[in-house]
Amino acid sequence: MAYMLNRVLIQQLIETSEVKPLDSETQIEDCIVAIEKMGEKLDFLKHLKKDRVKTIDQEIDKVESKQNQIKSVILETLKDGKLKSLDFPGVGRVVSRKVKGKWVVKDEKLLMSLLSEKLKPDEYKEITKNKETFSKKDLDVLLEKIGEEKEISDHVEKTKDGVSLKVSFYEAKQVDVTEEPVNEEDVDVNSFDGLNF
Repeated sequence: MAYMLNRVLIQQLIETSEVKPLDSETQIEDCIVAIEKMGEKLDFLKHLKKDRVKTIDQEIDKVESKQNQIKSVILETLKDGKLKSLDFPGVGRVVSRKVKGKWVVKDEKLLMSLLSEKLKPDEYKEITKNKETFSKKDLDVLLEKIGEEKEISDHVEKTKDGVSLKVSFYEAKQVDVTEEPVNEEDVDVNSFDGLNF
């Protein structure tokens, strides 16, 4: 005869959250089977979580890509209209600003040795940290000054200057809305199906 799990007993144990002895030692068998089944469910959920994380990460990348595309369109629109910012009362605001290109160090050790020879000790100390690493902010300022020199430019490269976009949203205000009857013939609900957020 096949074993039948006493689901009522297990459900009662879970719902009451009490830790007290069972009525009989034979009921331990039900607990063992329940623990095993829960273990299988946990394994499944952990596996599912890994798959979902991957799927969710892919969806996040897809949505971020769409978001960046829309931001690029906004930037082009502002650029075309020779505008720096626009305010849409009750909705939000967009602001474009120029962003300096960043310096990318190709070989930090070689650059450090070159700069330690080239700079005065106090200048070199100013751009390095305790562990002989660069203070990025101070190094960027220095490279802006001397970055075009041939021996320096072999060890660094500069990314292109760009433009950033800041989008801010206003908090929705509570507005009294009176509902007017909508003529269903005027609204094509299916026309919104193509908008995939």
